[in-house]
Amino acid sequence: MPPTEQAQWFSEQVLPYEPALRAYLLKRFPTLPDHDDLVQETYVRTLRAHEGGRVACARAFLFTT
Repeated sequence: MPPTEQAQWFSEQVLPYEPALRAYLLKRFPTLPDHDDLVQETYVRTLRAHEGGRVACARAFLFTT
């Protein structure tokens, strides 16, 4: 089964930035007990915004969110 358009967009435009996002969060919020929750929430917000046509640049949106 081919990936959905949204899944393909996510894997191409969002996932490549996960290591940089995690490094940024670790540096910016070193005492945060669980960075995974923040990453997941960022992904949810990014996908919702993409569905609404509000994401021009995934990288910028991720780091702003």
